[in-house]
Amino acid sequence: MNIEGRMDFLDFIGNKVCDLSMPQMPRYTIGIYGGLLTTFPRETTLEGVHAPKMIDEIATVTIAANEAADIGVSAELRFKEGVNQSQFVPLAQLRNQMFAVLEDRLDIFCNRHPEMKDSIRVGISDFLSLSRNRGAMDPIRFLELDSGIIEAIFIQGAYTESLLKKAGMDFPGEICETTDELLEKYSIFDLSREEPRNVIANDLRALHACQMAMKVDDDLDGGRFDAIMSLPSFYLLAQESSRDSGKEVDEIMEDYKDHYLEIAGCNPAIRILDKGAVCVHKLSARVKNTMSLGDIEPSDDLWQLSGLVRRLFKKRNSKLRHQLGKSQLLEEAFRTRMTL
Repeated sequence: MNIEGRMDFLDFIGNKVCDLSMPQMPRYTIGIYGGLLTTFPRETTLEGVHAPKMIDEIATVTIAANEAADIGVSAELRFKEGVNQSQFVPLAQLRNQMFAVLEDRLDIFCNRHPEMKDSIRVGISDFLSLSRNRGAMDPIRFLELDSGIIEAIFIQGAYTESLLKKAGMDFPGEICETTDELLEKYSIFDLSREEPRNVIANDLRALHACQMAMKVDDDLDGGRFDAIMSLPSFYLLAQESSRDSGKEVDEIMEDYKDHYLEIAGCNPAIRILDKGAVCVHKLSARVKNTMSLGDIEPSDDLWQLSGLVRRLFKKRNSKLRHQLGKSQLLEEAFRTRMTL
């Protein structure tokens, strides 16, 4: 704790990673809060021991939003391709469960924090819209906005006066329906664009690049599950690039990560996070991987899917797809072969 009474990055990270009794939150949430404390220490609203609790509450919603966007929306898109009789009911139940849990968690959060109601509901709606429009967007830009929208929700919750508005961003604004609207609203997080002249926007851009470096590492762990649900990922892009270039997949993944760390490192305030955030990511990944899979047995009985999802959601972690993947039910639910 520093002299102002504010929990610093290392205090916060140490408490969260070591205290396994606390609910596990996404690693990008750990990174973004550490980055905000480092880059905007005087503006941060969340202070001291209250910070982890509020972050966990936001993370509870964003975890459910991520599952709804990835699994729930993927189920919607799979229906449009056509499913067989054995898939129909389990896949419909899976989709509905993802959205029911998200809505329940949104209601609880908004009742506790009415001042965040518009921001979190509009942000989550944009997040789902992005997922539904995934096929109409360049995969890298999709991945950058996929993280950026969640970052925007968290940043909005961490500041009394909107840091996003100071950065020139209209958030929450109106709900986005198209890719053009998404790219315009969340342009700060589109790293293919020129650096903004706004100083705060530049700082947020550097923080976002740091998050993207961690996302590259995350994709090493979940590439197979992304492929099952036709989700863009750095790992799948690296595999495709490897086939075309002959370069090793691991080398291409390192190139992606180095690209983002180079953007992050251009900002002196972010340099201390470059290696630190990635190290924290790897440490928390090892902790979560030892906790996430449990006693799940492989099965091809899709009628077990709904009950398994209910049981796994009670654990409230961000490894649902990996747990469903271990059961083999995720692959069975999204398989493309048709049988009569």
